[in-house]
This record gives sequence, structure tokens and C-alpha cells, in this order.
Amino acid sequence: MSILHSILINQEETHNIYELYTIHPTKFIIYNYAELLPNWNKSPHSIIIILLYSAIPLDDNSIRIKKEKNRLRQKFLQLGKTIQLILQKKQYLAEVIDPRDGKPISSVSGNIFFDSVAVVHKSLKINYIAAKKCKLLYHPYKKTSIYPGLIISNARVNRLNNLITASIS
Repeated sequence: MSILHSILINQEETHNIYELYTIHPTKFIIYNYAELLPNWNKSPHSIIIILLYSAIPLDDNSIRIKKEKNRLRQKFLQLGKTIQLILQKKQYLAEVIDPRDGKPISSVSGNIFFDSVAVVHKSLKINYIAAKKCKLLYHPYKKTSIYPGLIISNARVNRLNNLITASIS
């Protein structure tokens, strides 16, 4: 069983709240990393899960929801890039996974893609519901007002915790 480290962060200037977890990769990611991240020559040792809080439930395909998902995606990509740079400065591999399609942002895409809802469900035991063409996390407190993002790294979980806590807290 992996050690779960959670950080709840309130960004005063944007009024965004998110949860950040550093965990060990799922067995699926460990066994399939060469197909997920083909240009990585080292196996991943950690996943950063970021759950961004939405002001509204994300449970339909209205224009308002699409705009909110896009806003949350941009916030995640911005935060992900910051974390990626921190890790790369310490000579670690780090890849931000696009929540929209499960493909890596900076690396070559493989034959299979990441499923952020499945990773969160498996790792954090957060349930999900099927809604039309997608799966939505069903958070214990935020219900469907949650947007997941993943960052994969070869840094060990304990090292990752130290680097992230020192950099963004």
C-alpha cells in the first residue's frame, strides 16, 4: 500500500482550492509506462494527482460547463508546468498529462493514453459516475465539482513531497 500525502491549497489571489496528492504509480502505469511514455528511459516512481475545485457541478455538456472545464484545465496546465520545471531543475523526469485526452504535454504520445479518472478512482478510492461520453469523479465533499489532473515523475514520493511542499506552500 502506498503512502498517501495530501496538501489542500487555497490560492488567495484566484480563490481556487485544490487537493494535491503524491502517490506511487498504479500497477497499470508501472507495467505500461513504455507504451504511455515511449521516450522515457526510466520508470515512473510517483504520480502527482491534483483535484481542482469547480464552482459548479461538471455534470453536463452546456457551454457554461465547457468554459469551466477549459478554465480548470488551463489552471492545471499552469500549475503542472510549474511543478514540472521544479522537478526538471533537480534532474528528474516529469510529464504533465493533458486531462482532456490523456496524452503527455511535452513528450511523445504512446499507443495508450492516461485515464485520469481511473487513476484517481484506483489510487484515492474516489468513485465516479458515467455521464454521457465521459466519466466524472464523485468527490465525497465536492460531488461532481472536481477536475482531475496528473503529473508523472521518476522522483521518489518522499523526495517529491519535500520539493513540492517547499516550492508551493
